[in-house]
Amino acid sequence: MLFLNNYFYSVEAGMCWSGPNREGRCNDLLKSGVTEDECCSGVDSTNSGITSTAYTEDLEAGKLFYFRALRGGVPCSRCKSTCEGVKCETGKKCALKSEAPVCICAPKCSRRKRKLGPVCGTDGQTYRHVCRLLKRKCRKDPTLTVDYYGSCKDTCDSVRCVESKTCILDHNVGPHCVRCKQYCPPVTPNSRPVCGVNNVTYSSYCHLQRAACLSGTAIQQAYRGQCKR
Repeated sequence: MLFLNNYFYSVEAGMCWSGPNREGRCNDLLKSGVTEDECCSGVDSTNSGITSTAYTEDLEAGKLFYFRALRGGVPCSRCKSTCEGVKCETGKKCALKSEAPVCICAPKCSRRKRKLGPVCGTDGQTYRHVCRLLKRKCRKDPTLTVDYYGSCKDTCDSVRCVESKTCILDHNVGPHCVRCKQYCPPVTPNSRPVCGVNNVTYSSYCHLQRAACLSGTAIQQAYRGQCKR
């Protein structure tokens, strides 16, 4: 029974590679001991968006060294040559590049969104419309979002924040929109006061943030504890 189990495992287990080179050979081993279905699932789990993996049977160390060191790689072929069954992350779609399926940035963006005009991103950059920002988010910065509508400003005077946020002025990065804290925990003997760069002591970091939001000007924490006047 043990022999049969080992036999079936050896038949099912193989090697998963990054897509083959122009000569149809693979050098970049992604994972070993996987089934063909696991290797060729078509799910895009890489930052580059490349879905062109290749699968081969399991090779012993000697053969593996021979092919990789002396023959330019292990003979292999792509799992997929079309976009059929390829699943891409949200905001991406499958397209063929160099005869291989690749997940490219294609955020859903209507004509109405384009007509809304420029937006200021949380990176402090102005984008012609929200669609440009979404493409940048997909390609370079997953944390990027719309800070407010309109070109990036130097003051909060004409900033239109969204989602009930409030504009506060940070002299380092300019104005940006934040959600003001409506409530801070009551002050207790265990509360940890902080000192702001304005030399004012706040009961907690939460109280410092709330004070900054209500004043419309960012207040950085200088250090923990009472201010040393």
